[in-house]
Amino acid sequence: MNKIIIPLLLAVFLTGILFIFVAHSKKTGHTTKPIAPVKEEKKTVAVSLKAVEINEILKKTDSLINSGEFDKAFSEISQIAESKENAEIDAQRGYIFTGMGDYENAQKSFEKSLALKKNPQILYALAKVLDAKNDIVKANEKFGELLKMPIPPGILKNVRLSFAKNAEMMNYSEKAYDTYILVLKDYPDVLEAYLGLFRLMKRSGDIHDLSMIRSKGDKYFSSDSFDYVYNLGLVYYENEELNEAQSCFKAAASIKPENSASFYFLYKIYRSTKKIEESVQELEKFYALNNCLPYIFFQAAIDAKNEKHLKTAFQFYSAAVLSDKTLLGQEDQGTLKEIEKYISKEASQEEKSYFEVFDLFINGDISGAEKALPNVISSTQDPNLKKGLEKIQYEISRKKDIDEAYNKYASERKAGQDAALGRLKVLLKDRKAMAGDLGKPENPLDVMKTKALQNPRDSRLQYTTALQLAKAGDIESAKIFFGETIRSNPTVFEPYYSLGKLAQSQGNMTEAIANLEQAVKVAPNNSQAKSFLASLYYESGNQDKAIQEALESLKANPCNGEARTVLAKSYLTKGDKEQALKEVNLAIQFSAASQKLEFESLKRKIAAENN
Repeated sequence: MNKIIIPLLLAVFLTGILFIFVAHSKKTGHTTKPIAPVKEEKKTVAVSLKAVEINEILKKTDSLINSGEFDKAFSEISQIAESKENAEIDAQRGYIFTGMGDYENAQKSFEKSLALKKNPQILYALAKVLDAKNDIVKANEKFGELLKMPIPPGILKNVRLSFAKNAEMMNYSEKAYDTYILVLKDYPDVLEAYLGLFRLMKRSGDIHDLSMIRSKGDKYFSSDSFDYVYNLGLVYYENEELNEAQSCFKAAASIKPENSASFYFLYKIYRSTKKIEESVQELEKFYALNNCLPYIFFQAAIDAKNEKHLKTAFQFYSAAVLSDKTLLGQEDQGTLKEIEKYISKEASQEEKSYFEVFDLFINGDISGAEKALPNVISSTQDPNLKKGLEKIQYEISRKKDIDEAYNKYASERKAGQDAALGRLKVLLKDRKAMAGDLGKPENPLDVMKTKALQNPRDSRLQYTTALQLAKAGDIESAKIFFGETIRSNPTVFEPYYSLGKLAQSQGNMTEAIANLEQAVKVAPNNSQAKSFLASLYYESGNQDKAIQEALESLKANPCNGEARTVLAKSYLTKGDKEQALKEVNLAIQFSAASQKLEFESLKRKIAAENN
């Protein structure tokens, strides 16, 4: 749908500015009218038309363009031979191609028109088409030319904004900053200029002009613009001005309470300042809108327990482990025990019924949980508890699908695994005998392998053995023991993930992807597995799948730097440099300080590719 709407909007916008230019021409004496009568010429063209006929055609095409009927306009203007040199005819063709989404021919037509006659309106149209093509370097050259011409004030504002935005994307921060300031000097009510300045300040850490900028912007936007106060909050937060950031995020939350982002940053501010009770309250609001960040909710459950908010601790803990069962192995500082005490002494009957199903599920009694679910779901009214029960129901259904998929996967690889295991056992036996004959101690790695083989049900031993072997460079043996880990416990994603890493290091992308696809089936909410799978898709040249998997990864953890990197690189490969830059900026916003240099480097690469 956007492929149709965007060219149409751009064409309507470009033809609409005609009236601004015409009015400005009359006022200033500069003639920029795009459609002038065509004079009769002596030489003939491929289609013999008189000047009066051409003028009639141009009037019709102008009317059709204004009504959005670009196909009809194209048919109409096609009566005029393309070889006819006339700036107005080429300009009309440019508008028609723009409306049809054919930016290449639109660019050619506008350039041909400008070669015949300099016209700021056509130059502006060309700059916007280049912008739409993401050719921001050439677009900014044209916007720069326009800034030296007499153009109407309304268009001047748009030209300055476009010039500043592109300079920002090309990493010309100082030029972008000065141009945004120039916009605000004449047009202090332009939100886009404030947002651009906030982005630049957040990136540079230089906020010496912030008070001056706020003195202009606050009166227009501080009471009703979420984008203004939220992005202002981000500037303060990045510069560790936490009191100011807190005020801004509170204002943003009151303007748009349905947006969870403000509550997330308030939670982070309160937690960093050791105001645990307030942080829990903010996270409760975040939880009501967005409960897909398991690691955050796991830590928040501990915080809530420490503050004696056991009902809230129960909600957060449940949300966390249902999204990522690996958290059950994390140190919870006694949180689950305190929740169990709360359930037995203070909880409502609905909470007790919920906990019975939850307890069965997390302890692996899938059939018991499945049997109890229908009655508990039908009798539960609390929306959060019902959401949790539906999540358990979904996970049980998904586990059945995983088991079926695993059985198929296991049967396909069982023969190879068994053969490799058999060869390893023979090899270990021979090596042990040889060491005895020579009077030498047995190789420590062989001792480790033998111990693992003697305990085939110990999945942890199989996994740690595989890791040690991989670290020692014995890749083939490591693969065998990762396989044995899966055999002993097919519900964990780590061995699939590790097998994927090994296959990638050996250049076997098909095998790497197969293992990660299995990892994601086992742990569909694990952001790390999804982002690694996304990176493998990207390496194998499948940008669409890479983008899809990276977006899924970010649902579980919006701070996943690997997923943001994959998105940026994939969009860049597909030619969408603007979206790539957005992803890099988000990565810089959410990533740890140690990762920011990598993203700044990627940002420079995007800017360089635009040059």
